[in-house]
Amino acid sequence: MDWRGWSELLVVVALVARMITAGYFRHPGKIFSWPMFSNGCSIVIELHGTRDGEREPINIFDLFPTGDTLGLTTTDLQSVCDYLMTTYDSVDGEGRMMFAEGNVPLKVVNGHVVV
Repeated sequence: MDWRGWSELLVVVALVARMITAGYFRHPGKIFSWPMFSNGCSIVIELHGTRDGEREPINIFDLFPTGDTLGLTTTDLQSVCDYLMTTYDSVDGEGRMMFAEGNVPLKVVNGHVVV
């Protein structure tokens, strides 16, 4: 095999490795990487933030690019609440976590997710 054959083989191996890592592993904060399979649960929640004694609704879609809230898990929601606690004195809310087996009530109390 000459140098062209080896270089083609190296390129193919690199592309296959990239497809495997991009398809099967979730890389937080990466723009051009997504999991091959979607999460099995979704969260619908209404959040309110308290700042200087004033309570105001929080639009979660303002925090993410379009579509990133689909498949939000409790761990992701806790990360969002941790981020919001840097801006608000308190973050509270109520909602539901839905998955294939049914749904359960979900609360956020003072920035902590409670299932």
